[in-house]
Amino acid sequence: VVYLFGQTAMHQKSRAPHPLYPQRFLVPDDMVSWDSAAPSYTPIEYVSTVVASNDCTIKPGGWADPAQPVRAVIEQRGSYELSKLGRPWFFEAATGRPRNPIGRTGMRNRGLLGKWGPNFAADPIVTRRNLKRQGCPLEMVAIKRRDTGDWAIPGGMVDAGEIVSAT
Repeated sequence: VVYLFGQTAMHQKSRAPHPLYPQRFLVPDDMVSWDSAAPSYTPIEYVSTVVASNDCTIKPGGWADPAQPVRAVIEQRGSYELSKLGRPWFFEAATGRPRNPIGRTGMRNRGLLGKWGPNFAADPIVTRRNLKRQGCPLEMVAIKRRDTGDWAIPGGMVDAGEIVSAT
């Protein structure tokens, strides 16, 4: 469950189809929570070849975490969601992988995300008042994503040690 503006809401986007992902295991709302039993849950295993080929332990200058997660690195990176929910990290016993703190997504591994656990991003919101239009409406900069076609705030991923304003 995600808390948004004081209300609870199920995460939808992380369970929805993505044009660059194989079909996920369908996770109905009543199976999202890790607290609910889901003996039939068999998520697909997927990590993009782009992520795998940028493993920082194999490729000099690679931006992705290694295939095998390193628990201490993940815990040091921190998690806004876990901190906000007051929950500890949970790592799968068989794989050592961190669990999504919000719940089941129908997929195992990282997909297109380079990091195990949180993947931090910086998305600046750029606005202006359009003085040439009646009422001087507030406008903002947005981009149309090439991968999904969704409208988004421009930005990028931030790695440890990077300066956010340079992203």
